[in-house]
Order: sequence, then structure tokens, then C-alpha cells
Amino acid sequence: MNISKLFVAALLAVAVCAPAVPAYAAGPDSIPAATPAPIKASGITGVVQYKDADGKTVTVKNGDTIPAGVQIEVVSGAATLTSGGMTVKASAGDTFTVNTGAAGFSVAVAAGTGVTVTDPQGVTQGVIAGQTTTVEKVVTVVKAPAEAPDAPPVTVVTYVFTTSATQESSTTCVATVSPSSPCP
Repeated sequence: MNISKLFVAALLAVAVCAPAVPAYAAGPDSIPAATPAPIKASGITGVVQYKDADGKTVTVKNGDTIPAGVQIEVVSGAATLTSGGMTVKASAGDTFTVNTGAAGFSVAVAAGTGVTVTDPQGVTQGVIAGQTTTVEKVVTVVKAPAEAPDAPPVTVVTYVFTTSATQESSTTCVATVSPSSPCP
């Protein structure tokens, strides 16, 4: 087995078996944001609303920015929202909250049939009423093996979905750069 195959095998082992402890690489994309990422409405096909800080109902249009932490309601049609590479899709009757920032990305569903959360790698997690899903971005830098010291380090990005519900246990789904199957 040649050195490059060993390096790839080691990289895959780290990607699959690495603990969910972030080891941040250099660069602005690899460090959690100190402030909440904006939530953009990109696929509104009906009526989507939230209440602002003054209690006023705001109707969302495509291109609008929605503040993190407000309760969003899809009155009719469907909604697609994006933030920091994450995508949330919801349909009529869904009521949910999206939070972003240094603590990660989370979606809490209060009512409806449930929403889907998709990470930048295309892995999708369903979230039903009464559940909260938190997504943590973990960046690991794998250095070249001693046998191939000139090989550049490889950055492995992993998204960890953790779903919890009131008085139920949590489940964790780990998606790596090349997920073989979506999270349940």
C-alpha cells in the first residue's frame, strides 16, 4: 500500500471516529461567529410571519432578513430559510424558532408537521413538533503522515446533529464530508 493510500485511510478514520471536539483551522470560516448569522428568506410561496421586538406581526417576503430567536409561523404555502450554509424548510402550519451564533445553529419546532434542516454538505435532519435540533460544525486539521512530510494538511469539516425532545433521550447523527446516508 502506498503512502497516499495510507494518508487517505487515516483521514477517513479521523473523519468517522473523531470526537465532537472542535479543532479550529485558521481562517474566518472555521471559527464560530460571535454574533448571530442572519436568517434569509429565500423561498416563500405563501404567508410567513413573525412578531418583532415590539410585538408587531411582520410578514416575510423573499430576500427579507429574519432576526434569530423569533418564533416564525408559516400561515400558508411553504418557506425556505438559510443561515450560515444551513437550510430550513417548513410548510403551512409549522411554527418554529431558528437560533444562530457562537453556540451553534438550532431549530426548535413548536407546532405543525415538522421542518427539515439541511447542512452545507446536503445531509438532512427532520425536526417534529416538540423537538429541537442543534447542529455543531466541527473542523479538524489532519497533518501529513511522517512518511509523506511534504503532503499538505487536510481540513475535515463535520456537522453533528443532536436532536432532543422534552422528557426523551437525545440522538446524535454525524455527517462528514462524504455522507453515505442522510440522518434519520
